[in-house]
Amino acid sequence: MFISAYVDFNEIGDKMGRDLMEAIEKVVVGNFPKLTETITTGLENIAPIFLKQSRELLEILGRFSKLYMTEVSHHILNKQGDTLSNLFGTIVDGINSYVNPVPRTTRREIW
Repeated sequence: MFISAYVDFNEIGDKMGRDLMEAIEKVVVGNFPKLTETITTGLENIAPIFLKQSRELLEILGRFSKLYMTEVSHHILNKQGDTLSNLFGTIVDGINSYVNPVPRTTRREIW
């Protein structure tokens, strides 16, 4: 009894969904020329806004790039580059001093 009711509700729901999609399809297909004109005109109206924003964004990014190249880049390369180089050298020296010189007897024990 309950299985039959579930199947009936499921079937009704499927039919309602199908009918609703057909109704939406009729609305869209019946008004397609008007809908196309409306969307095209709307996009044409807002296109200048996006073009202006795009140009302004490119100008801002160009200014950031110029600022980086003239003001920031040499600080990173000169000051932080030397600091990172010293840190890296210290790490490499530590590895060479404490990790690499493992005695041969220890190597034989591991292998």
